[in-house]
Amino acid sequence: ARLQPGDVVILCSDGLHNLIETHEIFALVDREPPDHACSGLIARALERGAPDNVSVIVARVASSAH
Repeated sequence: ARLQPGDVVILCSDGLHNLIETHEIFALVDREPPDHACSGLIARALERGAPDNVSVIVARVASSAH
């Protein structure tokens, strides 16, 4: 399937995924711009004692200009 305007792509390390439930990730990404969502997710993982590196990329597909 092709990405559509408004779709969000999340790429993260296990340092994030192992500590934050999927529904928590989606909730934060849904209400925050991508840069704030990344910062919030990393902060939450670190607060929960991330034993490893925490990396995350959040990208929202913009609408195409015609």
